[in-house]
Amino acid sequence: MKRLVFIVTEDWYFCSHRLDLAKEAIRSNFEVFLLSNISNKRQLIEEKGIKIIPLRFLKRSRINIFIELLSVIEICIILKKIKPDILHSVALKPVIYGSLSSFLIPKLININALGGLGFIFSSGSIKARILRPIILNSLKIISNRGRNNLIVQNKDDYFFVLNKLGLKKENISLIEGVGVDTYKFRPTKKLNKTPIVILASRMIWDKGISEFVNAAKLLKRRGVIAKFVLVGKPDEENPRAISIDQLNIWHDSKIIEWWGYMTDMEKVLQKASIVTLPSFYGEGIPKILIEAMSSAKPIVTTNMPGCRDLVINNLNGFLVEAKDYIGLANALEKLILNPQLCIEMGLNGRNIVLSKYKQERIWKQTIQLYNK
Repeated sequence: MKRLVFIVTEDWYFCSHRLDLAKEAIRSNFEVFLLSNISNKRQLIEEKGIKIIPLRFLKRSRINIFIELLSVIEICIILKKIKPDILHSVALKPVIYGSLSSFLIPKLININALGGLGFIFSSGSIKARILRPIILNSLKIISNRGRNNLIVQNKDDYFFVLNKLGLKKENISLIEGVGVDTYKFRPTKKLNKTPIVILASRMIWDKGISEFVNAAKLLKRRGVIAKFVLVGKPDEENPRAISIDQLNIWHDSKIIEWWGYMTDMEKVLQKASIVTLPSFYGEGIPKILIEAMSSAKPIVTTNMPGCRDLVINNLNGFLVEAKDYIGLANALEKLILNPQLCIEMGLNGRNIVLSKYKQERIWKQTIQLYNK
C-alpha cells in the first residue's frame, strides 16, 4: 500500500472538505495519515481508518518566526518517520511548510492544494500587503519542482499561479472544488410561506456579512417580506472575524436571525428559499454554494473568483458586484417576489452540479493525480 499523508490545519476543516476524499483513497488501496490540530473530531476520523498525528505548533493565523520554524521541524520529523509516498497539503501554511519539510525526503511527491488564495491575496490590509510578496516568493520556490503539483479550484487562480509563479502547465491541476454528495443535498418540494434567505459561512467580514445585513435592512424598508438568516460562527483564528456581540446585536434588532453553527447543513438548506454568499474573500469554489445548487436553490453571489465560476447569470442565480449591498438587495428582491423563478433557477443549478460537481467526479480526478 502506498502511504498518503494529509496536512490540514484544523481537523474540522478536514472533516468538511477532505474526509470523503480520504475514504476514497483508502478504498483505492492507500494507507492514509492526517497531520492536524485535533479538537473533537478524532474519533470520527479514526473510525474511517485514518491514522492521526496531532500537530503542536501549526496555527492558521499566528505569525511567530520561532514557532513557525518549530512547526516546519515537527512536520519534517513526522514525515521522516512515516516515509510517505504522497504528501497532500491543503491551504497556504501547510503547502509551504509541508513542501519545505519534503526537501529532506527523497522521492516524496507533493500535492499542494489551494482552496482559494484567501486573506493574504484578497485583503488590502498592511499585514496582507507585507506578507503577499513573501508568500509569492515562497510558492515560487516550492512549486517549481518536478515532484510537485499545485491544485487550484478556479480559472482565475489557475492563470494567477501560471503567470505569477511561472509554473509549467504540467505542474498545475484545475480541480473545481471538493464536490458534493448529491444524494444528501437534494431538492425538496416544500415551499416556505415566508421566503428564507440564508447566508452560511464563517462569520468574517470578507464573506460579505455586512453587505447582507445592509441588504436586509433595505429590503425591510421597501416592505419586502422575507426572513434573512446567518448560519455559522466567528472564526477566532481569522483577523477579520465578526464578534459574537455584533452578531447578537443584529439578531436582537430583528434585522436578521443568527442561527449559529449548524452541523446538518442539508436540513438547513432544505429550509432555504434562496442562498447567498456576497463574498469578496479569496475563494476557491465555495462549498456552500455547490451544496445549495445541489439542493436546487437559486444562488446570489459576487462577481469574484470562485463565486462567478458557479453562476450562469440569470440561469441558476444572479451575480452582483462585490461590496454592493444595493445590487445584492435588488437581486434578492427579484427572487423573493418570484417563487416560480426560484424553482426554475434552482433546478438549473441542480443540473449544473450533476454534470460538473458530483463528489465522485472530484475524487476520481484527485486519485488519478495521485497515481500519475
